Amino acid sequence: MTNDLHEQALPRPLSRREREVLTLVATGLSNVAISDRLGVTENTIDTILRRTFIKLGVKNRITAVLKGIGAGLILPEEEA
Repeated sequence: MTNDLHEQALPRPLSRREREVLTLVATGLSNVAISDRLGVTENTIDTILRRTFIKLGVKNRITAVLKGIGAGLILPEEEA
C-alpha cells in the first residue's frame, strides 16, 4: 500500500515536512540535530512535532514514531 492510502486513515494527513521530521525522529536524531540537518530553527522543529503529535493523537516521540510506522508514514528502510 502507498503512504497516501495509509494516511487516509488519519483524521488529518501529515504534510511532507511533518513526515520528513517524523522520519528523522525515528532515526534517533534530536530536535537540534534535525534543525541543523534541515536548516531551520529548533523552534520550527518543536512546532512541526507539536502539530504532528496532534494529528497523530499522541503525546510523545516514541508513540509518534510507532504510530507513524503503523500508519505506513515511516517505512522500515527509512529508519536505518
